[in-house]
Amino acid sequence: MTYLLGSHHVTLSVAGAQEDVDFHTKVLGLRFIKKTVLYDGSIPVYHLYYSNANGDPSSVVTTFPGGIRESSESAELTKLAR
Repeated sequence: MTYLLGSHHVTLSVAGAQEDVDFHTKVLGLRFIKKTVLYDGSIPVYHLYYSNANGDPSSVVTTFPGGIRESSESAELTKLAR
């Protein structure tokens, strides 16, 4: 069996940018470390980065606020989950 010894980061798709920043910085106590913009689609999407104070391995979390879009695959999974 193969075991995962660490990761670079975890990425989440979330709703609102301000709520996301408030949650990660005020509730979880992470530092807001970077903001980039992805231009992959027709609408630019923010990509926000957070980490702990030391930048420890596997401590980075990134988010795409407002990036929740239902694809045909996720719509099918939603139907199956109900």
